Amino acid sequence: MRTLFMGMPGQFSHIVLDRLLAHSINVAAVLLTGPRNVPLRAVSPPIGDSFLPQEGELDLPLLNPVLAATPTAREEIRLNRGSMTSDSAFEAPKVSASPLALAVGEGIPAFECGQVAHLMTTGWLKELALDVVCVACWNGIIPPHVLNIPRYGFMNVHPSLLPAYRGPFPLFWQFREGETETGVTLHWMNAGLDMGDIAAQREIQFEDGIRGAEAEALCARSGGDLLAEVLGRLSRGDVVRRPQPSGGTYFPAPTLGDFTLESSWHPRRAFNFMRATAEWGTPFSLEAEGVKYQLRDAVKWQDEISQEPPDDGKVWTSFQGGSLLAEEWSKELK
Repeated sequence: MRTLFMGMPGQFSHIVLDRLLAHSINVAAVLLTGPRNVPLRAVSPPIGDSFLPQEGELDLPLLNPVLAATPTAREEIRLNRGSMTSDSAFEAPKVSASPLALAVGEGIPAFECGQVAHLMTTGWLKELALDVVCVACWNGIIPPHVLNIPRYGFMNVHPSLLPAYRGPFPLFWQFREGETETGVTLHWMNAGLDMGDIAAQREIQFEDGIRGAEAEALCARSGGDLLAEVLGRLSRGDVVRRPQPSGGTYFPAPTLGDFTLESSWHPRRAFNFMRATAEWGTPFSLEAEGVKYQLRDAVKWQDEISQEPPDDGKVWTSFQGGSLLAEEWSKELK
């Protein structure tokens, strides 16, 4: 079973590839996203700074950053951030893990491209004589004529129980909507965004207060193990495909207004949303009992209105059915 792995610098792609290698999946090559003007090139270690995202190019730290397709949302966040605080408070997150390190360690050929539909890239894909391509984060739509190159097609790891929460940032929206039970879906890719037939799904439950990076890693590990199981069945000729149920939901890239907290929420919902998305470095806005707040992170929540005085730099805020202790936003925060 000849497999190509496609991903991006970051822990989600890194962990999924790691789980495939741990299950002895035959990964013929690794293809990572590269500069948009590069159709295809080999990546030779050491990679140097040129391989990493350029400053400001990848500044949204959640999954499947289809930033090229959502410039308006990205620019809105940047402009509003700049009006509220110094640039130093919004440094792009550091890339702490990359599938490239795993590929180099295992002697797997590694490549990068910015134009997956370029003739050079498609010709290379055909020469690989692939059975399947496994995708764990990619920053663009893959056209049908490319999806049809491998014997079985492209399979994507998506951190939600499709058809719910289609789109580029599923974990952000699940936390915003108050979900604590979610899952990962392996689906065959087609011309639609996260709309292809389902190969497998696995449920996941998040603990209260989980950070976004922890949730992402949990989904990646579960998705990687599930992907290895499905590839094993595929090698035995057991091709699993079932159409997604009708309906479903799609969410675009978040904008600044999506960091607004509603006082009608239960405080637990606000707590979990803030804890999971504080890493975006964007203030959370709240208006409660006639007072407007700008908040940085959540500390704890309770079912009743608090009578205890807050610590310095923190404030108790009221929600439906309880209250939340949160750190206030400060322009001096670094």
